[in-house]
Amino acid sequence: MFIEVTGLNRMETDMIRLRHLTPSLLAQELQHYRNLKGHIPRVIITHLSALYEEELRQEIADAGKLLEMELELGYEGLTIDL
Repeated sequence: MFIEVTGLNRMETDMIRLRHLTPSLLAQELQHYRNLKGHIPRVIITHLSALYEEELRQEIADAGKLLEMELELGYEGLTIDL
């Protein structure tokens, strides 16, 4: 699954209005998916805001720990084997 995470958790209200995700919103959505499907697929996160990239990386890592899975960060040149 490729998905964007643009804003920090503290920006949740604005991100909802702008229709973007924060790490905590992503974790909520993925937990909902797990509840419905019984698993969470591989997740690759894109569209990190350059202004907050370091903080986003930490918040994404924290969300992954909460979900007990690795949330991967996409990058230019990433290749995926299907």
